[in-house]
Amino acid sequence: MTDLERFEQSAVPRNDLVRKYAGRIEPNWGFVLYGILYAFVSMAAMLLGMLLGIAIGKGVGLADGSTGLAVLAFGLAAPATVLSWWPFFRWARRKRGHASGLVREGTLIQGKVATRTSDRVARAAIKLAARLGGGHMGNVKWCRVEFEVDGTQQALLCPFVKHPEQGALATVLYHPDSKYAFGFDESGRAYVSGLH
Repeated sequence: MTDLERFEQSAVPRNDLVRKYAGRIEPNWGFVLYGILYAFVSMAAMLLGMLLGIAIGKGVGLADGSTGLAVLAFGLAAPATVLSWWPFFRWARRKRGHASGLVREGTLIQGKVATRTSDRVARAAIKLAARLGGGHMGNVKWCRVEFEVDGTQQALLCPFVKHPEQGALATVLYHPDSKYAFGFDESGRAYVSGLH
């Protein structure tokens, strides 16, 4: 069964497809990478909490190396560290929520191929990103597909095995709250693309 057939046959809300497809939009490795970088922020918060605890301890007359000073320093460092992760987890949950919303509640829309000269640069960037990321995009050609939702013109790059004619139909999975959409090639495989 192709990706497109799964979306066509699954009723909204598509909770059964969220786990499989939301990770294509916001992959776990991205969250891990940002989490590693964010660890430096949490270390800075821990250090500031510890320094604040030491300053307060010194201010109330606790001696260097005393148990009371250590308890106060670590007592402020621990909550500072935990609280410093709060924005990261909110951000990650929001990003995964947008991806899940597209899969769960997105609408399949027919768009038309309307490739422009500037899209060739975008195609080269997509291929380069795929190669650098270790992925394989197959032997597809990326073409601009335009569609209209509630009177607003939207566009994204969709893959095609054969270069389609201008005006050829292409299927897109769209949700108004998502910055991304799925474009489907002729074989029904879903590819993630940003909306323009």
